[in-house]
Amino acid sequence: MTFALAWVAFPLVLGAVGLGFGTLLEQLSGARLTSGALLVPVGLAGAVVVGALMTTNGVTARFAVPVVGVTALVGLVRSRSLIGRWPRPGLPALVALGLLLAYGAPVLATGTATFTGFIKLDDTSTWLAMTTQLFAHGRSTAGLDPSVYRFVLDANLGSGAYPAGAFMLLGIGHGLTGVDLPWIFQPDLACAGAALGLCLYALTEPLIGARWLRGLVAFVAAQPALLYGYGLWGGIKEMTAAFLVALVAALGAGAIRDPAVRPRALLPLAVATAALIVTYGPGTAVWVVPAFGVLVARWLVALARRRGAPKTVGVRVGVLAVATFVLSAPTWIILAQSLRADSGFIAAAQSSQVSLGNLRHPLSLFQLAGIWPVGDFRSGLATSGETILLIGCVLLAGLGSLFASARFRRVGNVVIYVGVVLAGSAVIAAAGGVPWVVGKSFAIASPAVLFAGAAGGAMLWGRRRLPGAIVLLVIGGGVVWSNALQYNDATVAPAAPLHELAHIAGLVGGRGPTFVNDYEVYADRYFMHDAVEPAEYRPVGLAIRNGTLLDKPASADLDSFSLNTVDPFPWIVTVHSPAESRPSSLYHLAWEGRYYELWQRALAPPVHILAHIPFGGSNAAPYCGVGVNGADGSHLPLAPICSPDPVAPAPCGQLRLIGRYATRHRAQLIVAERPPSIVALADRAQTSGRWLFSPASHLLAAVTPGSATFDLTVKTPGPYELWLGGDFGRGFEVSLDGHAVGRVRNQLAAINGYVPLVGRALGAGVHRVVVAYPGGDLAPGSGDELGSTLSVVALEPPDAEHGRLVAVPPAQVSSLCGKSVDWIEIAAPQV
Repeated sequence: MTFALAWVAFPLVLGAVGLGFGTLLEQLSGARLTSGALLVPVGLAGAVVVGALMTTNGVTARFAVPVVGVTALVGLVRSRSLIGRWPRPGLPALVALGLLLAYGAPVLATGTATFTGFIKLDDTSTWLAMTTQLFAHGRSTAGLDPSVYRFVLDANLGSGAYPAGAFMLLGIGHGLTGVDLPWIFQPDLACAGAALGLCLYALTEPLIGARWLRGLVAFVAAQPALLYGYGLWGGIKEMTAAFLVALVAALGAGAIRDPAVRPRALLPLAVATAALIVTYGPGTAVWVVPAFGVLVARWLVALARRRGAPKTVGVRVGVLAVATFVLSAPTWIILAQSLRADSGFIAAAQSSQVSLGNLRHPLSLFQLAGIWPVGDFRSGLATSGETILLIGCVLLAGLGSLFASARFRRVGNVVIYVGVVLAGSAVIAAAGGVPWVVGKSFAIASPAVLFAGAAGGAMLWGRRRLPGAIVLLVIGGGVVWSNALQYNDATVAPAAPLHELAHIAGLVGGRGPTFVNDYEVYADRYFMHDAVEPAEYRPVGLAIRNGTLLDKPASADLDSFSLNTVDPFPWIVTVHSPAESRPSSLYHLAWEGRYYELWQRALAPPVHILAHIPFGGSNAAPYCGVGVNGADGSHLPLAPICSPDPVAPAPCGQLRLIGRYATRHRAQLIVAERPPSIVALADRAQTSGRWLFSPASHLLAAVTPGSATFDLTVKTPGPYELWLGGDFGRGFEVSLDGHAVGRVRNQLAAINGYVPLVGRALGAGVHRVVVAYPGGDLAPGSGDELGSTLSVVALEPPDAEHGRLVAVPPAQVSSLCGKSVDWIEIAAPQV
């Protein structure tokens, strides 16, 4: 049901909002929105503007969705008497639908409500948090408890002054459909792609006579490889800005073609420009100034030729400037903070690593052409002969369309669109913009260059069919090739664990704070607003027992933390895995899922814990990943291995010391007895195929089809749960004793991930587990750009999940000698 609501109801609702707002704006302005193709995009821009205005503060923020919904409904009702004026939904609607499917393909192919860009970029979790806060309390974070959620919001909505326009349609759609934000995030990006296609269709109308050719050009040009890659990376601001820049170009071109345009007919252009400004902030000037400059110059030329009164031009300029300024008020309210934040966009202010962001190197100028068949758009240079030929075809055809457009004054759309966006990118690069900001501008500009090339092919078709068909086929084929590879490399978020986190958030219900012992940014940045994670942004330090602070990414067993660190939290969320220790006896299991567990501290515990003595691997390997010295803040050497053993045999000598201490303090012992799992590190496998091996982390990385074979010895017969530890994109097919038990795929984890496979009753003896890495297929993520890694294969025995708490008198402590225990607590009665 969620999947259908996300991919059917949400786009229809946004379409209705755009149609309603667009109708009202058309009636208010008296403008014809290019045969109706721009009606929905203009309406969506209007919804962005209204939403941004209302979410500037907590008083009006909660009314943003009702106001947008009612306004759209009024527009839809008024349109009933006017619908006969519009063309029936036809080719433009099919173009929009095709682009919705193209941008949504990696998620639609899974049949599950989820999103892409998981692990590649954690910003999506921040966008979800910001959208939630904006529509509930505006930019204010007052009243929020100290948490990761508040930390992130303070950095972006407070001092960071991040522009909020890109989140408006997402928040409005959430409010009108009731679907949780993560599951409509990808549909929102796909809707932006569809709106871009409608804008490009409108730009083709003065250029190309055949409607089917217009639709083809718009469909191809709306999915350049670079923008498509940003769409699969969670680039909500880039996708939104790309459609708004094209909308400004289309509306501006219409105003240029009509030098006698009435001042009020400029309202849609002012709305589109304001929406762009509140989406991209002050940096929007790099596109707005050239666009408005060309428009005013055209009016002045027209005035000089007919020697009319200059008052007309002055009124138009005044109306356009004032309307744009007023409608983009949210940007000016936070202008000072935005300018301070934008200072970090200058390369001189950043180190080379910071300036790249999540890029591996600065993007190539040739990526503007829209064809880049390398998979992940950050990967290397496309230098093959085929790629050079494809890009050359786009550029040559684009130059041809620019020449034709400039030659005939009535069809200057290509020149205007391409000139405005390339000028903007050039200004950003010349001003010393850091590579990741230049990359964003390239993504926003890339539809224009591809549009010019596709339009050139269509124009050539009008004169010579065969050469035109070849050009269109080459360009279209290059786009499909590029984006098919990106689809193949998409990283799809594991929906099931995230659904469990959403359920846990409902159980906790804000009665936190909550300690989440996992590196999962969606847990604390979105689902649980009062949560804190050890390796995430945090308001307080959560050092492990040796004083080390964890940094992104890192993981530690719960026993690596002292009770003084964990006990202040009434709730603990732990990963459901054979490598995680049970929380203290002060906590009881409140809920258990396949991937996570929720533990609640007793409101009135009967005992006071004097000491908590952990056993198992956390003593020798307390964490894995990135650590920071808690004393001076210096980074420690990378800890490559996460301990898979939360239990160990209790040494008799240590037990005698524990017993004496408990006797001296008149306390009892609480023991978490837990049988050990049967664990095989990945380096114990017999492998076939070319797999990479990391001696330090005992990790296997599959890079070609092959298999790894593990022989695990079971001494005690009974039911066992089979687990795989690692990171699984394309993933693995797994068999136990020759019988297939399942496939793990699209289960990505930043660090120390575990996935349960199957429960089986096993007899005593050797059991063989074969983990096979299959070849690629048509499923998203099968390109496996990040690789599938394997760290552990484990058989978890019965009663091992939570252990068994046993009270042991100090005098009988010797009975524990050699027993497998998770931890022992020395507990005294509460006074």
